[in-house]
Amino acid sequence: MEPLIVAVVFVGAVAVLVILGVRLGMLLAPRIDRFTEPHDEVDRADDK
Repeated sequence: MEPLIVAVVFVGAVAVLVILGVRLGMLLAPRIDRFTEPHDEVDRADDK
């Protein structure tokens, strides 16, 4: 019976880590994407 309890606790801990990782990834993905995009803006100060 004890190995079953250990297995359930292990699977529960893995599930919590997966859920936290997915949530954190969804929060950070837009920011990471914004930092890795090349800037398309052109410096137009010299266009006078």
